[in-house]
Amino acid sequence: RPAPAPARQSAAAAARWRGNSRFAVAALVGGGLLAAGAFWWTHRSTPDLGLTANAQALDYYLNANEYEKRPNRLEALQSQEALYRRAVEADPKFALAWARLGRTDTSLYWYGVDRTPQRLTLAEQAFDEALRLKPGLPEVHLYLADYEFKGRGDTAAALEELRQAEHSLPRSPELHFLRASVYRRTGQWTLAARDGQSAIMLDPRNIVYRRQQYITYEFMRDYARGAQVLDDILSLWPDDGTTYVDKAVLALCANGDTGPADQYEHVAPTAQYPRGLAYTYTRWLAAIFDHDYARALAVLDEEHNDSIFNGDLRTSTIPKAALYARTHVLAGRTDLGRIEFAAVAHSIEQNLTAGVSADPIVGSAIYITLAEAQVESGEREAGLSSMRRARALLPKTADALSGSATQLAAVLRVLVPARDEDEAFRELDDYLRGHGHWDIEGLA
Repeated sequence: RPAPAPARQSAAAAARWRGNSRFAVAALVGGGLLAAGAFWWTHRSTPDLGLTANAQALDYYLNANEYEKRPNRLEALQSQEALYRRAVEADPKFALAWARLGRTDTSLYWYGVDRTPQRLTLAEQAFDEALRLKPGLPEVHLYLADYEFKGRGDTAAALEELRQAEHSLPRSPELHFLRASVYRRTGQWTLAARDGQSAIMLDPRNIVYRRQQYITYEFMRDYARGAQVLDDILSLWPDDGTTYVDKAVLALCANGDTGPADQYEHVAPTAQYPRGLAYTYTRWLAAIFDHDYARALAVLDEEHNDSIFNGDLRTSTIPKAALYARTHVLAGRTDLGRIEFAAVAHSIEQNLTAGVSADPIVGSAIYITLAEAQVESGEREAGLSSMRRARALLPKTADALSGSATQLAAVLRVLVPARDEDEAFRELDDYLRGHGHWDIEGLA
């Protein structure tokens, strides 16, 4: 095997070479040797475009593919990576498994499981190997688009890779799903909704596609269609706890209705999955809306984690200590809240001495919390400076989805407590004129 060129250059150069073969997508059922047999029988008359005759390798590959549809990506990705690696170990010439492994490495980077340059290098090496084995493999264009978007933040390059992939994979649900994600981040919401719907039509049982389509509708403030997507999810997966949380969030965002969040703990969809993503934060926020500060504190007391996922951004969390502090301030215990916010600010500042996360979403969330804590503990100017740093890390021009959420957080958590009314109204007006998941009725 020749010595590879630097990973990024070789992957990009090889991806420009386009084959003219077509790849047939198999409709697979079952597992183990039955799935392997069905897969190979379906492809018995097609050209070899990255498949495998190794039953064990195929079994690992198919099992890894099932993890693609798990709604909790953080839990699914590491199992998925292990299975794809086993697939290529069982058959080192399994090009499709190498391509999928590269995409999984990209996702591990994107979701913050391993936000290091080394993880991106692993993704590049996997793509290189897939292309070395099968030059022009259209799936590699597809997954290089994901890499360009999530790994390098180059949306133009991502759309170009998707354009090339579409020649061979016009009915790929993944292609439509990935393109919807790029369109959404670039603020092309109508196109994002169109491609998201196409992905669902092509793979109707994929809960990840449906959940992301709900988020698109939510940010378009098309709450009726968002609610319908959530109902569709529950018709297929009635025990999905996160969807019940999503319904509670939608009610809050649309018109400030706290009922679904208040009732969630009493109607947990299943004993095995009572807590969906953002379960704690959503219930805490509903209690705050209800001015029931005792209940808000009780919700926090039940949570064992020190950092709480707030559901606004892909990987953003809020220190539980900051939520305690906010609750005390709103309940009129201003002195206690100020002391607690000062402790939060001190803790964040100490952690920042080790450096800011390479993930702009994580970094922005940290600086928003720091800004809030500084303002509330009497360091107003320092807080406003931290807020601007958060906004600079995640501007709406670079990421329409996360930038919008950061803008609203800056208004509510920093500018309003800082009593900077002019800037608060300007930013809120800009937020409401654009796309965002909260409506004025929910914020009122």
